[in-house]
Amino acid sequence: MSRPAPRLSHDQILNAAASAFASQGFAATTMKDIAREAGCTAPAIYGYYDSKLEVYEAIIGRMRTALLDAIDAACPDGLTRAQRVELLLIRQFEVAERHRTELSIFFALRSSGVPARSKRRAEQPRGLDLYCDALERWIVSVFEVEALAPLTPRMMAFALSGLVTSFFRMWLAGPEGERLVVLAPTVRRLFLDGVEGTAGLAAGQAS
Repeated sequence: MSRPAPRLSHDQILNAAASAFASQGFAATTMKDIAREAGCTAPAIYGYYDSKLEVYEAIIGRMRTALLDAIDAACPDGLTRAQRVELLLIRQFEVAERHRTELSIFFALRSSGVPARSKRRAEQPRGLDLYCDALERWIVSVFEVEALAPLTPRMMAFALSGLVTSFFRMWLAGPEGERLVVLAPTVRRLFLDGVEGTAGLAAGQAS
């Protein structure tokens, strides 16, 4: 008598789907392809997700949760503001390094046109809003808000999000094995000091 196949975990399905999406692209991948990668049948995948779009959303949701958790993680006592910013960036970049495949799928779909959201996700907040909300809370906890004027914590959250996203993209375009986390000091200086401060240019010398 044959034994029943072991029940798959969500992570096993999502890892298999990420591999399938990365090798074949989202549009060309089917639920059968995901099942084949996971070593099961398509009905087993449908027991968890109604469509490949839901699988994709779960993949991105897992990565987003890791990024948000890294923002909310406690900082050691005694750090300067610059050190806290750099630690935040290190943690964000470490998450990106662990989720390189998922990140590449996300940006590939962003470039080709993000698919419509599934019914399950239609009424939920968008990922960028959740990410910037978390960054805004973090900024309020680190900076003296009154001293930021005319900037607001929301403006700074979107600026930091843009910097992080841009360096994610640049890193993904580079060779495999290259470390993103080593760029954390550079991104910290860009965020706090701007281009002139980061490049070491004296005020008024830039053309």
